[in-house]
Amino acid sequence: MTRGLALVSLMALYGAAAHATGCVTNQNNVLLDSTATLSLQLGGTTPCTGYDVYSVGGSLTLIQPTLEVTLTNGFVPAAGETFTILSWGSLTGTFGTVTLPSLSAGLVWNTSTLYTTGTISVTTAQAASTDGPISAWALGVLGAGLVGVASRRLKKAA
Repeated sequence: MTRGLALVSLMALYGAAAHATGCVTNQNNVLLDSTATLSLQLGGTTPCTGYDVYSVGGSLTLIQPTLEVTLTNGFVPAAGETFTILSWGSLTGTFGTVTLPSLSAGLVWNTSTLYTTGTISVTTAQAASTDGPISAWALGVLGAGLVGVASRRLKKAA
């Protein structure tokens, strides 16, 4: 098992001068602890040539490391773009910190599938909010239902 990595990045593996985006595969089991930082770059929409992909053939164990994603080559992600930045044989744990680059106004990062498929994606802020707070209409229906249940209980108790 690969352990105790203070920094895992393509730049660290290949040197700053040689670093563009690429793929790194480790066929072993990998453990990243809280002192580790996995640093990946997005410079386009094609895996390995447009953006970094870190693949672990065995088990990837995350004990609260940092995931740091940065943009390169002037790349500006757009709504609907998905990046499969991680793959593994099996996964245990989560990142303690996930640092993602700023996006254009009205766009947000979606990390909901990071721990299931290894992907992050860009969506509109409006689309992201559909999973958020309950709409006024839904609250009204819920309130009417609660009033109906309460009035039935009061009638039954009387």
